[in-house]
Amino acid sequence: MEDKVLVVAHDSYLTKVVEQGLRKRRHGFEVLSAADGKTAVQLLRKETVSVLVSDFDIPKARDISFVNHIVEHFPEVGIIVVGGLTSQKFKKLVSPNGAVEYIEKPYQPATVVAKIEQILDRQADGGVLHNVSSGMFLQLIQMEQRSCTIRIMDNVTRKRGVLFFKNGDLLDARSNGLEGEPAAYEIFSWDNVSIWIQNSCAQMQKKIEGELQAVLLEALRRKDEAQAKKTSPRKTEEVLEPEEVLEPEETDETDAVGKIRGRLEKESGHGFDVIDIYEDTSWDSLLAQASRIGAFFGSGELKAAYVNRGELNDYLLVPEEQTVVLVVDPKCPRDRLMKLLAPLD
Repeated sequence: MEDKVLVVAHDSYLTKVVEQGLRKRRHGFEVLSAADGKTAVQLLRKETVSVLVSDFDIPKARDISFVNHIVEHFPEVGIIVVGGLTSQKFKKLVSPNGAVEYIEKPYQPATVVAKIEQILDRQADGGVLHNVSSGMFLQLIQMEQRSCTIRIMDNVTRKRGVLFFKNGDLLDARSNGLEGEPAAYEIFSWDNVSIWIQNSCAQMQKKIEGELQAVLLEALRRKDEAQAKKTSPRKTEEVLEPEEVLEPEETDETDAVGKIRGRLEKESGHGFDVIDIYEDTSWDSLLAQASRIGAFFGSGELKAAYVNRGELNDYLLVPEEQTVVLVVDPKCPRDRLMKLLAPLD
């Protein structure tokens, strides 16, 4: 991910220090600049910034207000202040809720660059995952009840966003000038993403009221609706002949499907509400992603996966040579069913 560093200073010296220092030590970054706090806030609303570096000689009241504003409204941004006060005096002026790094003047350029690198490394201290499904990964964050900040990039459009989790609860989201639920809908519409995990969450206030599952389903609905509008055919007066409906061919059950059906018949008194069982390789990539994410969390081998797409029926997937799919009623006893099916040997 191309990290963006915003430098707030009246002259260009600090910007040059940051730009030249990072170029020597790090690849994939962009340095933005702002001459004052107002311009900086405008940039922060449009751009996904990783680190803000601000130069205060002797901080005035408006400078301290600016830092406290960033701490409160942009908690995902790492802050470095270069100033003429001692560290002790400066820390008394700044909100205790945010982690603000302070460098006293005079300073060495290498010190500023090293601080920036420390913050960037900390923002990915929980690990990095590439080419995964955002929805699946984030549901695991919820299940693990993790507190973390997730920086996420759509690998197709290169758009970026940030998600805040506290004990598995989605608090807030930011993406391309959007905040809260609109930002979450934007992020959850991305199919193939890269994810950077920070093992802490500075966001305190919950700004997304809905549960994660509900937000994911709403994002999926909006995405499907948008795609339907793009692909809907134009009206035409041409009358099309109805296509011949072919009856599906009878096929012999594989060993895996037969074993599952046998177990279900043996336990038929439990009312598992299984509607259909078949093999379908189109689910293989989804299971492969789930296996990778499970390995990332150290959850062990994937035995089965339950998929809720917000449709009439849900799906239970069992990894075999070809993925075995069970179409089930959403009210089925999911945990007992998965426990029954997991060990197929």
